[in-house]
Amino acid sequence: MSIPKKGSRKIIVGEYEFSWLIRSKPTYSQACLGAEMTAVVELVELRGSILRITFPFSRPDASFKLKSDSVTPSMVEQSIKNAISQGWNPKASNVIFEYRHTST
Repeated sequence: MSIPKKGSRKIIVGEYEFSWLIRSKPTYSQACLGAEMTAVVELVELRGSILRITFPFSRPDASFKLKSDSVTPSMVEQSIKNAISQGWNPKASNVIFEYRHTST
Protein backbone atom coordinates (compact mmCIF):
# COMPACT_ATOMS: atom_id res chain seq x y z
CA MET A 1 0.00 0.00 0.00
CA SER A 2 1.30 3.39 -0.90
CA ILE A 3 0.00 6.92 -1.23
CA PRO A 4 0.53 8.45 -4.68
CA LYS A 5 3.15 11.22 -4.68
CA LYS A 6 1.10 13.39 -7.02
CA GLY A 7 -1.19 15.63 -5.00
CA SER A 8 0.18 14.59 -1.63
CA ARG A 9 1.61 16.98 0.94
CA LYS A 10 4.41 16.52 3.44
CA ILE A 11 4.31 17.23 7.14
CA ILE A 12 6.87 16.72 9.89
CA VAL A 13 5.59 15.46 13.23
CA GLY A 14 8.23 14.88 15.86
CA GLU A 15 11.12 13.05 14.24
CA TYR A 16 9.08 11.63 11.34
CA GLU A 17 8.23 13.04 7.92
CA PHE A 18 4.80 11.99 6.69
CA SER A 19 2.98 12.28 3.40
CA TRP A 20 -0.76 12.96 3.49
CA LEU A 21 -3.47 13.11 0.85
CA ILE A 22 -7.13 13.86 0.34
CA ARG A 23 -8.56 12.44 -2.87
CA SER A 24 -8.92 15.02 -5.63
CA LYS A 25 -12.33 13.64 -6.56
CA PRO A 26 -14.94 12.53 -4.04
CA THR A 27 -16.12 8.95 -3.81
CA TYR A 28 -19.74 8.31 -4.77
CA SER A 29 -20.91 8.36 -1.17
CA GLN A 30 -18.96 11.55 -0.47
CA ALA A 31 -20.37 13.32 -3.53
CA CYS A 32 -23.99 12.21 -3.45
CA LEU A 33 -24.69 11.29 0.14
CA GLY A 34 -22.57 13.81 2.03
CA ALA A 35 -20.31 11.17 3.54
CA GLU A 36 -17.50 12.40 5.74
CA MET A 37 -14.16 13.56 4.35
CA THR A 38 -11.14 11.31 4.77
CA ALA A 39 -7.38 11.73 4.49
CA VAL A 40 -4.63 9.12 4.43
CA VAL A 41 -1.17 9.45 5.98
CA GLU A 42 2.01 7.38 5.78
CA LEU A 43 5.73 7.74 6.39
CA VAL A 44 7.72 9.20 3.50
CA GLU A 45 10.83 7.04 3.83
CA LEU A 46 9.31 3.74 4.85
CA ARG A 47 6.11 2.46 3.29
CA GLY A 48 4.51 0.97 6.36
CA SER A 49 1.17 1.43 8.03
CA ILE A 50 -1.44 3.82 6.64
CA LEU A 51 -3.44 6.11 8.89
CA ARG A 52 -6.95 6.86 7.63
CA ILE A 53 -8.35 10.00 9.26
CA THR A 54 -12.10 10.63 9.12
CA PHE A 55 -13.19 14.22 9.62
CA PRO A 56 -16.68 15.07 10.98
CA PHE A 57 -17.75 17.12 7.96
CA SER A 58 -18.46 16.59 4.29
CA ARG A 59 -16.36 17.68 1.32
CA PRO A 60 -16.96 21.19 -0.07
CA ASP A 61 -17.68 19.69 -3.51
CA ALA A 62 -20.40 17.33 -2.24
CA SER A 63 -23.92 17.71 -3.64
CA PHE A 64 -25.51 17.06 -0.27
CA LYS A 65 -23.67 18.83 2.50
CA LEU A 66 -24.25 18.14 6.15
CA LYS A 67 -21.50 20.48 7.32
CA SER A 68 -18.50 21.49 5.27
CA ASP A 69 -15.06 22.62 6.38
CA SER A 70 -11.44 22.57 5.26
CA VAL A 71 -8.74 20.20 6.44
CA THR A 72 -5.69 22.13 7.62
CA PRO A 73 -2.15 20.85 8.16
CA SER A 74 -2.54 21.52 11.89
CA MET A 75 -5.60 19.23 11.97
CA VAL A 76 -3.60 16.51 10.24
CA GLU A 77 -0.67 17.01 12.61
CA GLN A 78 -2.91 16.77 15.67
CA SER A 79 -4.60 13.66 14.27
CA ILE A 80 -1.22 12.00 13.68
CA LYS A 81 -0.11 12.77 17.25
CA ASN A 82 -3.37 11.47 18.69
CA ALA A 83 -3.32 8.32 16.55
CA ILE A 84 0.24 7.53 17.67
CA SER A 85 -0.79 7.99 21.30
CA GLN A 86 -3.72 5.60 20.67
CA GLY A 87 -1.44 2.88 19.32
CA TRP A 88 -0.80 3.61 15.64
CA ASN A 89 2.66 2.38 14.66
CA PRO A 90 3.61 4.10 11.39
CA LYS A 91 6.42 1.56 10.81
CA ALA A 92 4.17 -1.51 10.95
CA SER A 93 3.62 -3.11 7.56
CA ASN A 94 0.31 -3.58 5.73
CA VAL A 95 -1.90 -2.17 8.47
CA ILE A 96 -4.60 0.47 8.12
CA PHE A 97 -5.27 2.35 11.34
CA GLU A 98 -8.62 4.14 11.55
CA TYR A 99 -8.73 7.44 13.44
CA ARG A 100 -11.68 9.81 13.86
CA HIS A 101 -10.69 13.48 14.18
CA THR A 102 -12.58 15.49 16.76
CA SER A 103 -12.51 19.26 17.04
CA THR A 104 -10.87 20.67 20.12
